Amino acid sequence: MRKLAGLIGVLAALALLAEGGDIGARHYATSKIDERIIALVPDTKGVHSWIHGWPFLQVAVDGEVDEIGATAASLVVAPLQFVDIRVVLDGVRIDRSELISGGKVEVTSIGSGSIAFSVTDASLVRAFLQELPGAEAAVGRIPSDLSGVHITVDQASRRLVVTVAGVPALELPLPPSNLLPCTPGVALVGDSVRLSCQFSRVPTAFSAAAS
Repeated sequence: MRKLAGLIGVLAALALLAEGGDIGARHYATSKIDERIIALVPDTKGVHSWIHGWPFLQVAVDGEVDEIGATAASLVVAPLQFVDIRVVLDGVRIDRSELISGGKVEVTSIGSGSIAFSVTDASLVRAFLQELPGAEAAVGRIPSDLSGVHITVDQASRRLVVTVAGVPALELPLPPSNLLPCTPGVALVGDSVRLSCQFSRVPTAFSAAAS
């Protein structure tokens, strides 16, 4: 009985070590995702990534992950500041050799992906002030709830087009394609503009092409 109890104790200790190692591997892998996003999109702040469908040993064997995602508090693409950025990749396949040799999570394919982000009315007002001569007069025409502002996305130029009656249309850049690989739709949500879209191509910020 003592031998059996001792064996159970050893097995339990090994299980705890394996779990601790797996947690450490996940933390290391997500930190590398954070670093890659920051390196490729340097004006991104507050980046936090996650991996669902770990453990490390299983992923190292089959190269499959249920979900990989990242959020960012803000991203400046002058003159706009985008906030509440969320990118989610589902049905992910990763490069097993890079994971095993260097702990890198390099996505090779996905089943689907989505991205959503916002720009506030305050950021739009600042953009008008910076980009349009004599914009001080124009700002007074922008309602605080954005109800009088027409906002679209030009697919050809991948730019946000902001139109206010009596004011020249203002075209503003979107986040870079290495994070935003699709053309977003626009929805007004309270005092902000919410942009979102779905995609099937891996954003470069998550792929081996970024290495």
